[in-house]
Amino acid sequence: MKIDGVSFNEAFAKSSEKKAWIERHFGFFGHLSEADRRKHLSAIYDRLNGKTNKTVETGRAPSTQPTAPTPTVETRHATSVQD
Repeated sequence: MKIDGVSFNEAFAKSSEKKAWIERHFGFFGHLSEADRRKHLSAIYDRLNGKTNKTVETGRAPSTQPTAPTPTVETRHATSVQD
């Protein structure tokens, strides 16, 4: 599977322990800080093992912005005023 321009062997990922797999692939994505590289490789490992991760699929972290509330229809009832 090709992710971010790098081809990964799914069978190898499935047969490896996560920590060992990350260490073996740590040379990739050198433009990222060590912490970010570990996070990214962890997400790739999870995806290769059948766990989806939006960061890997879209290349962006999931939005932390709250979604807009669904508009509701307000019903007002007419009231009669008696004198």
